[in-house]
Amino acid sequence: DNTCRNISVNNKETFNPDLIIAIGGGGLIPARIMRSVLDVPIHVLTINYYDSNNNIMENPNIIQWIDPIALKDKRVLIVDEINDTGKTLKYIMSKLDNTFKELGVMVIHDKIKDKVELNIENYFVGQYIEDKWVVYPWE
Repeated sequence: DNTCRNISVNNKETFNPDLIIAIGGGGLIPARIMRSVLDVPIHVLTINYYDSNNNIMENPNIIQWIDPIALKDKRVLIVDEINDTGKTLKYIMSKLDNTFKELGVMVIHDKIKDKVELNIENYFVGQYIEDKWVVYPWE
């Protein structure tokens, strides 16, 4: 809770979004906490790279997507609980490219390991952690 609030308050002047995209599943709770500080709407987008046995799949399973028209000329903040491989965030960023005015990404945790490079200026992390499986209270 404090991590999300602190990231929102500390970076509001650097990157003040017009809307939040919560990555369905783990990003919903952090996005809702951030919404209290940022006071912007939340849209939900859900994909995953894990099968039912928590094995990483080659291609994402797209469960729920967002209408790109909602992002037109907006500063968009993508929120998820963790950056594990970087694949989910990279995929979403590539598919939404050129539909928004400016993009930011916020994760509560970023695993310290080799992963897909995001190449984004507005990247906000609550904490860098070891490469271990994390279970959040909302799971």
